[in-house]
Amino acid sequence: MHFVIPILADASSARELWELGSFKATIAATLITIGSAVVTGGFAVLQWRKELRWKQAELARTLLDEIFDYDPSNDAWRMVDGKEIYKDGKGNEYRINMGLVRQALPTPWADDRGGQDVYIRWCFDALLYYLERLEQSVQINLVRMEDLTAPTSYYIELMAKDKKLFRDYAELIRFHGAVAFMNRFPE
Repeated sequence: MHFVIPILADASSARELWELGSFKATIAATLITIGSAVVTGGFAVLQWRKELRWKQAELARTLLDEIFDYDPSNDAWRMVDGKEIYKDGKGNEYRINMGLVRQALPTPWADDRGGQDVYIRWCFDALLYYLERLEQSVQINLVRMEDLTAPTSYYIELMAKDKKLFRDYAELIRFHGAVAFMNRFPE
């Protein structure tokens, strides 16, 4: 510490030596305090990052749960998974397979047409809406894609069998984010 304050380096009396020692102790205590603050701050940042990561993963699960909790979007997943019996909100029962989905989605129509075609469109409108939300959440770093991969990768892979149909329909109803989300998965 002699290089810090040259005047104190020439201390000859006991009082001057005591002042020099006191000065060195103050410097050492300050450095220890700063070091401790840096370490504590580092731990606080680490803890904050862990909590943020947990919240991101939790939000991803919530977003995925919403897809499965809403009957129409869940039924769209079920349609691509090969299930065939469905009930709409009015209690009407439909037998729907992918052949009927392929017929119902390509072109828009007036909703007064009714029946299973409207139900199919309603289901895929809902699903594509949720996929749009997932893409938005990933783009703004609200959630991480890795937290959305399961179970979406399974269903997106099934949808890839009719890739053009679903992408064209999503573009038609202007859910461009849903298309971007589906494009995140390898074929």
